Amino acid sequence: MKEFHLIDQIKKTFGNCSKNILGIGDDCAVLPKNKDEVILISSDMLVENTHFLTSNMTYRDIGRKAAAVNLSDIAAMGGHPEVCLCSIGLPKNFSEKNVIDLYTGMKSINSQWDVKIIGGDTVRSDLLTINITILGTSNTKEVILRSGAKDGDLIAVTGDLGGSLSGKHYSFIPRVEEAKWLVKNCPPTSMIDISDGVAGDLYHILKASNISGASLDPEKIPFSKEIASLPPSIALKSALTDGEDFELLFTISPFNRHLLEEAFFQFSIIGTIDASKKGLFCSSGKSLNMKGFSHF
Repeated sequence: MKEFHLIDQIKKTFGNCSKNILGIGDDCAVLPKNKDEVILISSDMLVENTHFLTSNMTYRDIGRKAAAVNLSDIAAMGGHPEVCLCSIGLPKNFSEKNVIDLYTGMKSINSQWDVKIIGGDTVRSDLLTINITILGTSNTKEVILRSGAKDGDLIAVTGDLGGSLSGKHYSFIPRVEEAKWLVKNCPPTSMIDISDGVAGDLYHILKASNISGASLDPEKIPFSKEIASLPPSIALKSALTDGEDFELLFTISPFNRHLLEEAFFQFSIIGTIDASKKGLFCSSGKSLNMKGFSHF
């Protein structure tokens, strides 16, 4: 069983949504709010020993990460986060102090956008489990989907890549403000947050956009300081496949490159969408046989 095949089968089970609702297949579902705005909805679950270890993260760190990954989904659509619901599964003998620490961690990052928790559920669980559903808003004409990439578009990322296992995955800042800037100043043709690794998430963009391939320039990949000293081939694999970077991966028209140059944040143009290729390739022509993270 493969994760994304399973998601496709679930989508087929329920069929397509009505024409004004975007359902399964992007970072958020999109529902109409009024003629000018839409509601963005996303849900992420974090499970002990899969997404975090209580042995090397504080409960505040765990709570912060749980909130931040949801904020990142709103960023990937170019939206503004509004409110969220949080459900938690607590192991036996889990203390009240630890619960408050979890929610204090969530508040520490949510408060940057005044996002309040407005509900949820609590249950007993063998492993600590946190599920957050977040709601955001966006202008109807400004929602960025995965499905808009075009042949010849430039591929870009914010920040640095790789090294999430060294701690970035629980201390990252969701790129909400960067996404808002892009929407207003250099609208991406497609966008996704990097949770499964550049290689895996770029495949998601290609599939959604019905394009067969892309070319990446290894010399342009921005390595994080955690992997910069590794042998080049190992660093490249880490940067493209580790996952949980939670940077933005997006495409823009080559005619808008000058607009991106005005960005207030770090970015790197790492390749080009190329419909003449099937899969991912280096700019030298060598195939990049890499896949991103999958739960199954």
